[in-house]
Amino acid sequence: MALSSIRANVLPHRNSHLRFLSSVSTMKKGLVLGVYETEDESNVVLTPTATKYNALLNGKLVKNIVLIIVVMSTPGDCNTGNDSCPGSSGGLGEGSSKFSKHQQPTNVLQRMTGILEDKSNDYMCPICFDLIDTAYITRCGHTFCHNCIVKCLEIKDRCPKCSFTLSEQDIFPNFLLDELVSKYKTRTKGLAQLSSYAESGKYRTASNDSSTPASDGLRSIVAAESANLTLPDVNVMLEVLTQRKHLLEAETCTAQNKLLHEFLKHLLQQKEEQKNQLQKEVALIKKDMEEVENILKDVQSKCPRVEDVRKASENDTAQVSAIRREMLGLLDIIDSNMVKPSDKAAGGVDTFTNPSASQPSGSTLAIRRKRLHAHFDDFVQCYFDSRGKELLLGQKSQSQSEAQHGGVHSTNSGLDIFRENLVKFSRYNSLRPLATLNYSSDLFNNSTIVSSIEFDKDNEFFAIAGVTKRIKVFDYGAVIRDTVDIHYPCVEMVSSSKISCVSWNSFHKGMLASSDYEGTVTVWDASTGQRTKTFQEHEKRCWSVDFNDVDTRLIASGSDDARVKLWALNTDYSVASLEAKANVCCVKFNPRSSCHLAFGSADHCVHYYDLRNMKEALCIFKGHRKAVSYVKFINKEEIVSASTDSQLKMWNINNPLCLRSFVGHVNEKNFVGLATDGDYVACGSENNALYVYYKGLTKQLFSYKFDAVRSILELQDRREEDLNEFVSAVCWRQIAGPKIPKGQARVFWGLDETNYNGIAVVGLGKQNLGINKLEEIHEGKENVRAAAAVGCRALDEVEIKDIALETLGDAEAAAEGASLAAWLYQGCKNEEKKKKLPKISLYGDEGKAEWQVGTIKAQAQNWARELADTPANLMTPTIFSQRVSETLTNLGVNVQVHDKDWAEQKKMGSFLSVSRGSSEPPKFVEISYKGAEDPNAAPVTFVGKGVTFDAGGISIKPSAEMDEMRADMSGAACVAATLRAVAELKLKKNVVGLIPLTENLPSGHATKPGDLVRAMNGKTIIVDNTDAEGRLILADALCYAQEFNPRFILDIATLTGAMRVALSNSATGVFTNDGDLFDALRDAGTVTGDRVWRLPLWQHFTDEVTKKVKGADLNNIAKCKGGGSCTAAAFLREFVAKDTPWMHLDIAGVMGPAHDEVPYVPSGMTGRPTRTLIQFLQTLS
Repeated sequence: MALSSIRANVLPHRNSHLRFLSSVSTMKKGLVLGVYETEDESNVVLTPTATKYNALLNGKLVKNIVLIIVVMSTPGDCNTGNDSCPGSSGGLGEGSSKFSKHQQPTNVLQRMTGILEDKSNDYMCPICFDLIDTAYITRCGHTFCHNCIVKCLEIKDRCPKCSFTLSEQDIFPNFLLDELVSKYKTRTKGLAQLSSYAESGKYRTASNDSSTPASDGLRSIVAAESANLTLPDVNVMLEVLTQRKHLLEAETCTAQNKLLHEFLKHLLQQKEEQKNQLQKEVALIKKDMEEVENILKDVQSKCPRVEDVRKASENDTAQVSAIRREMLGLLDIIDSNMVKPSDKAAGGVDTFTNPSASQPSGSTLAIRRKRLHAHFDDFVQCYFDSRGKELLLGQKSQSQSEAQHGGVHSTNSGLDIFRENLVKFSRYNSLRPLATLNYSSDLFNNSTIVSSIEFDKDNEFFAIAGVTKRIKVFDYGAVIRDTVDIHYPCVEMVSSSKISCVSWNSFHKGMLASSDYEGTVTVWDASTGQRTKTFQEHEKRCWSVDFNDVDTRLIASGSDDARVKLWALNTDYSVASLEAKANVCCVKFNPRSSCHLAFGSADHCVHYYDLRNMKEALCIFKGHRKAVSYVKFINKEEIVSASTDSQLKMWNINNPLCLRSFVGHVNEKNFVGLATDGDYVACGSENNALYVYYKGLTKQLFSYKFDAVRSILELQDRREEDLNEFVSAVCWRQIAGPKIPKGQARVFWGLDETNYNGIAVVGLGKQNLGINKLEEIHEGKENVRAAAAVGCRALDEVEIKDIALETLGDAEAAAEGASLAAWLYQGCKNEEKKKKLPKISLYGDEGKAEWQVGTIKAQAQNWARELADTPANLMTPTIFSQRVSETLTNLGVNVQVHDKDWAEQKKMGSFLSVSRGSSEPPKFVEISYKGAEDPNAAPVTFVGKGVTFDAGGISIKPSAEMDEMRADMSGAACVAATLRAVAELKLKKNVVGLIPLTENLPSGHATKPGDLVRAMNGKTIIVDNTDAEGRLILADALCYAQEFNPRFILDIATLTGAMRVALSNSATGVFTNDGDLFDALRDAGTVTGDRVWRLPLWQHFTDEVTKKVKGADLNNIAKCKGGGSCTAAAFLREFVAKDTPWMHLDIAGVMGPAHDEVPYVPSGMTGRPTRTLIQFLQTLS
């Protein structure tokens, strides 16, 4: 069984590599561009830089972003008795399909070209994905362009298609194919035709004459008595008869003309009504035309004049000239569509000219116009359906509507609906295959019908299942990217019976359910390939199964036993059973409800139930002439159903009448598949074709006929009339139009082969976003950082290491996101195993200065990440001080490293008490940067906690996650990194950094719980918990900071686990005695996306560490439960002068791995909040 994936030439980014493309070039280049989110799915809004680049590519980028329809379909063979629908004319049983002589091509080759034109795969080079130029054939039988195969063999001596060993001596000219390619090019150049249709009819009328039989009674009397009549008698009789004759003639004439008058009266009334209706329709059409013309004129008025553009283009660069040429073309199209004043005066009616008559670029419009006229009758009905309200109520309702809106003309919703229908109808024009794979590995293809295809919740994997009793799960990205037609499943699950249907869970990634011919419903774990639950209550074949999207524990199944059963994942038996009157062929939950279910059955009806009242249906939809084989929800209120009467029907859950019937496909016997994406409906057909409908039209939009497959035993192709194959399953890959979701990327290949191998387009979310006051974050900048990170990682994953990135609307934020995402701590890995990190650069010259600032900030944070992630034995206090000294001294910063003797002279007893348990000597790093005009101006003083490894001392920590305590010096790393950025940015400020460095280990010399120590300011401290060591070393550092007469002091430390409990990794906790300082820091965090949050520093917490202490001034921990972060901050405040502004930052929650919660810092220690500190210093006056 062949499985085909049909779509346009656009691929979403997935985590798989292009193996062949990776071998073509040793150093590939990539580009990251941005696209904004819009309400209109058909409207693609690129960033200004991306817009310019799209113009250089002649619009190919936008063409590739706009996704064409995504449909998965499987052909089957109806001659062998496929899963025929109950109630259809066919029997039940297995099916066999034949192996195709020419399998469906993997049109991933066409996908890579970046254009929508049709090309023959027979004449396409598998390397450059273009028509073959100078064909050469290899010993293994594959043909390529001469230049392409030579370049490939220079890199790798194997065939790109089959990996056969080759050399340049093993390739030969293919003159016959060269001649065929030449003929093909000649033929396609002149291929143009228009189809016209004419209809004529003759109407004939015929009249049937009827004769009234004559009465002979009076004639007999006159004849018998004539001899007795006198002349007066005859005269009297003649007079009476004459009068009678006139009377009868008058009566006859009156009767005839009264009937005619009645007919003419009714005809006139009918025609008057039709005339009035036509007048209303004409008036409505003219009104709508006027409205549309005003819109177009408004668009034209906002466009620059052609003359102005041409004058401005005289001295342009080549890039700008290309953009202006595209603008001139667009202006010409707009001008050609608008009516000139003279034309309007002559015609008397507002009209539009035909642009295709004068503009070559109008060919696309001409094609759409041709398709429009092919469905003209459908559109007429659609137009008047959408405008019916105004036709019925007229202008009165319109004026009332305007009055309700305060005299303002309200939006013409009916016309907007029809415009939307028209746009969606004309958006796509064809289907094309992307890949083909086999459901069965059986070379003889016996019984390989695919009964069901479904995508998982993320549209990343799809499962196929059928009569081979196997469920195969494939990676969609890998299937589409692979240049070879042989695809292998990620996982394969084997059932005990033939499978009729599968359904993925919308919440649990790897969970799916299946139904089979034995009536069993099975729940599988696709990640392991194992059954997790089996339900066996159906007495006959089970046709359909479906997970509820709202309550994801619920499963529904329908069976030939005329029952719909409901199951729950947390029970072993059915939770409810719904009795139907006939075989149930399909079940489907309402996607927006946990308790509404529709099912189709062999009684020709669709039943819609509220599961809270299963005694009777909410609605029964009648209209099909045969069994209902499928039912799907278009949206929460509209249903589409399929039947073996060769019709699809659309229903509204609030109305039992059919809204629309879709006809064109053939379905009289088998299950042929049905799928919808909300606007379009796809189904299979028994003529082995796929049909696509738009929900607003009854006729098909287009169809795709699959080639017949055959067995390897069949030496000759079968005739068309002998084929019995059909499409047995259809599925949509749910991608909402052209939107690239915020924070996601798609990689496009072959758009700009000269400069970039791959182009990643990233979603930026909505345009012009600013600060979200509720979330306290600048959403626009954060979206740019995330998009830059995702784009760079997308290209990196496909082995593109030279990446250019546009500004994405904010060069600084883009540089931050890209640099942070591209960096990876690799430490002491073997050089062969180290990953090659991508080189990131700015595309173009726009925003160079801002890009440089963002790069400096990100590199500073990456340095903090490196210091924190280095193993503790390689980052001792001595090594840390050396690294910092070397780096900052090279930038002109003064660094002094003090030893233990110096600390003893300064009487830093609190600091030294922590170092007693370690053999590593403590260090105290003093960093001084003087950037202000007055070198003696009061400095900003930073203090960073530098415990290079914290085992907890005698109060030893649990072993779990103790390895992360190598990063207990993250506060020190942030201070050093901030000073590095300050020096590189040459900020006009004086800054001092103080870093006490030590290890906290247990030993015979270590400080014991209950010991007393004395700080530099003379205060005594009872150490009740040696694991609360950070505050002890910070106490002496804060005392020493007073000697610099600081402008303010800011200390930063991974101080308390309570902060991780309070704020998780969402923000840094801040305690301060100066509200203005915090406001400035909070504003900085809002801009950088690395937020801070203020916590209380009340006297209550100070009392807990001072007043409840016996025999000393303070205790290093509070006796009360809870409030650990607050009492720690209160402890530190005791070592800061009361008149000195001070802030304490507790970063225990943000220093560790973010687990993808920060998309541009994907793994390892984070180095937060380095950028916020830098931004804070930048904004200080």
